[in-house]
Amino acid sequence: MTVVKKLILFVGQTENDNVNRMLFGLQRAFEQLGVVTSKIDTTAADYREKLIKTIDKDDPSFFLAMTGIGLDLREEENLFNQLGKTFVSIYLDPIILYAEQIRTPIVKRVITSTSDCDIEYWSNIAPDLDIKFLPHASEPLEQKRNTDRYIDIVFPATGCESPEDIRKIEWRLHGPQVEAALNNIVDEHLQKPLEPLTNSIETVIGGDIDITDYFAIYPYFVSVDRYLRCRERWRLLSELVGLPVTVVGSGWESFQKKVRDTGFRFLGPRIAYDVQEMIQQSKIVLNTCTGYHGSHERIFDSLAGGAIPATRETRWLKHAVPRDTILFLDQESNDSADFIKYLLENPKKMDPMAEIGAAWLENHHTWRQRADAILNLI
Repeated sequence: MTVVKKLILFVGQTENDNVNRMLFGLQRAFEQLGVVTSKIDTTAADYREKLIKTIDKDDPSFFLAMTGIGLDLREEENLFNQLGKTFVSIYLDPIILYAEQIRTPIVKRVITSTSDCDIEYWSNIAPDLDIKFLPHASEPLEQKRNTDRYIDIVFPATGCESPEDIRKIEWRLHGPQVEAALNNIVDEHLQKPLEPLTNSIETVIGGDIDITDYFAIYPYFVSVDRYLRCRERWRLLSELVGLPVTVVGSGWESFQKKVRDTGFRFLGPRIAYDVQEMIQQSKIVLNTCTGYHGSHERIFDSLAGGAIPATRETRWLKHAVPRDTILFLDQESNDSADFIKYLLENPKKMDPMAEIGAAWLENHHTWRQRADAILNLI
């Protein structure tokens, strides 16, 4: 007799509802595989009461959440240990950014990361955690031909302060020794941008701190990671001045003050579902990420919507993506505008790229395939 699995998913408050949007995509995938699901809103005033009632009623087989939502970090009377059930934690950014959540009292815990570089670091310093690589995913959507799309280029991204100010003003506040270390880590990493950031930290300050102590490297990782993300966003937009870019997201005021007369449209923040609709109406979707971030949801959402992702490389993307699927933008050159202009001026080249990308997504990177992989881990 087939035993029906039951799952409780934890929902929380996330920026523009993007994490919840992905969680609900994964929930639908589990249901397609015959798993009975329930959602618990961790922001509700009666959250714990509802959780206990749902557990008593449904007797779940396992629990699942993204980015640490719903974790019980108590040593004593830990809810999930009392139940003896598995808790699946899906992280969508390098796990070291969630240092306080890495080791928990939960005995039956499955941890996944969207960064292959994460796996390299954690398998060396904490092999007992057995963290698994699980890229982002999406769901195939109705696709329009390129000529029916009215947005040329869309860049859905949160803005940030000037990366130059981060290095020259903010880091100075930490004192000369820390400032020098942070700058040296950046310089070291930019020579090998597809390698784990932890490698650069070890090279620069490995003689001064214990590299296996993730709390020791945490402040360096967070500071440099934030700078590198801002650097990528500012560099890419600065390269595309004069092109018809629609920027969707908050926090671009500093960029607009420093980079004048861009010709861009800045729409401000939109909820994740509206952004996905805009992607379906766009020809090219810009994406920035560091080389050690592995995958990014915007790439898969672009392929799902029939748009062409234009992105910086990551180590995983470089080896995983079929040819003529994604427009890779060189990390350090300034010719991104030329590649994008070429595609806009040659729209017939985009439809075959979109078809190859949609097939790659459907064959390997849907939420259903992620749900199936998770079921094999628990």
